Amino acid sequence: MIDEQVFSGIDLNSVLTLLVLERERNVSRAARFMGVKQPAMSNHLAKLRRYFADPLFVRKGRGVVPTAKAQALASALAPAYLQLQGVLRQACGQAPGATPNHPPAPCTGSPPPATAPADH
Repeated sequence: MIDEQVFSGIDLNSVLTLLVLERERNVSRAARFMGVKQPAMSNHLAKLRRYFADPLFVRKGRGVVPTAKAQALASALAPAYLQLQGVLRQACGQAPGATPNHPPAPCTGSPPPATAPADH
C-alpha cells in the first residue's frame, strides 16, 4: 500500500529534476530538457537539497557533479521513473521508444480509438 506521507514533503517533478541533472551535469542544459528556465531548475534543486539534507550537486567548471547521495538516489529512482514512463506512454497509446531528444506528445485527452468487440 502507498504511504502518502512519504510524498508529502516532495513533488515528483523535483525528483525528476534530480535525475535529469544527474544525467546532464549542467543546470542550464537540464532546464532546457525539463522545459523550464534555469532559475526554476535552481529552485527545484534548492528544495531537493533541503529535503535530502545534502548539496546533491557541486559546481565543477561550467557544470555540476553529483554527490554520492545524488548518485545513489538517481540509481535507485531511475528504474521507478522508467516504469512510470512506460505506464504513462502505454496509457496514452504511445510507442515506448521515444527518446529524450524526441519525446512523445502528452495525452490529448481524447479517448483511445474504439475496437470492435470480439465475436463469441
